[in-house]
Amino acid sequence: MRRVGAAEWTTAEYRDLLAAFVRGVNDHGSAIDQLRARMRSIFGDRPLFFANRGRHAIELALRAFAEERIGRTEVIVPAYICPCVVEAIERADLTPVAADIRDDLNIDPHEVEARITDRTLAVVVAHMYGCPAQIAEIEQLCQRRGILLVDDAAQLAGLAIGDRPAGTFGACGLVSFSLSKTIVAGSINAGAILIANDPSFEARLRRRWETLPDGRYSLSDLAQFLAQGPLYPEFSTISYRLQKIWRPSRAAGDERGERPWNPGQMANASAILALRQIDTMATRMAGRIRVAHDYHDHLVEDGSLAMPQYAPGRYLTRIIMRLPQDAAPPQVRSLLAHRGIQTRLGYEVQPRFQRTMPRAAAVARRLLELPIHSQMRPDEIASIVTTLRNAIGETADGPRSRRAGTPEISQSRSITAGQE
Repeated sequence: MRRVGAAEWTTAEYRDLLAAFVRGVNDHGSAIDQLRARMRSIFGDRPLFFANRGRHAIELALRAFAEERIGRTEVIVPAYICPCVVEAIERADLTPVAADIRDDLNIDPHEVEARITDRTLAVVVAHMYGCPAQIAEIEQLCQRRGILLVDDAAQLAGLAIGDRPAGTFGACGLVSFSLSKTIVAGSINAGAILIANDPSFEARLRRRWETLPDGRYSLSDLAQFLAQGPLYPEFSTISYRLQKIWRPSRAAGDERGERPWNPGQMANASAILALRQIDTMATRMAGRIRVAHDYHDHLVEDGSLAMPQYAPGRYLTRIIMRLPQDAAPPQVRSLLAHRGIQTRLGYEVQPRFQRTMPRAAAVARRLLELPIHSQMRPDEIASIVTTLRNAIGETADGPRSRRAGTPEISQSRSITAGQE
């Protein structure tokens, strides 16, 4: 079965990680300094802060912003976004304000401008699934209006937008190494880098970063990675149940009733894996560009299906397609799983945003993620698309009761693997 979100690790990554545990350098070691030197070749002399997760890097930046711009409490964010970004805003004691999206699933600059008020502190711009947002235009807008910008390049580590590295726009940027990213060093505690583009924030960021606990990469992190990546969906149900058990309840003292937040610095093992992934990144990217092109050729041949983020030569971390209006995504997904093709539904637009962001909510309900791997063969892609078309045809009359023999799968709308 071809899977979505699986990391492209070779035996080298597993060997390096095993060696790190055996030598006792999984938490602390010299790899962080080596990774810092590699990243400076991309980001220049900008201050870099190594965190355990992308969400914590966002929170770190926003807290530094709020400390300087007292009284500004709102952060504009795309209506279609990984839930952890909204959670990071709230963890920083700020209020998320949704702006609608364009056809490519990225935030619309005009919608951003319409939502700026005297309470606006910052805008977080994500490059959804590797598709570059109109970050230069939004940067100019923020500069004119005195608003701070976070360039959330979590999925574009090492790539450029125009002539600038992704993550270097605005006051701060970040890249992440979790699942479904350009560089993958694991799932939980996989690592992220916060980039201080505006040097005036360096001291505030460093003071907060130095208070974070030391990095940790444990065997449970490896188990979580295996369950969410290489061994998914075999362990998806088990993983889901374990997360329900581990997640603290409101009675346990967390008012949100969510999983532990646990910010920290980056672990040495994350840097070891990131360095290995950097060595193979060019080859993996070239393969995925080819795969995206092959998918596009098959998907759009009759105009009934669309890849809203595709462009010739564009690298994408995920293959996202938009189903026809009369298709039923959960039923299509069930039929594909029964035929050996794992898919995922898109992020759900949060209920609080759905009433004011009907366009984003409508688009999100029609999205489906298909498998992608840099070594996929053209005939394999053609087979997946043919099976997909047949599944859509069987559900074209709208939702139906599940057919006898079709396995039950989770109907969760959120893509959980690699949410950073």
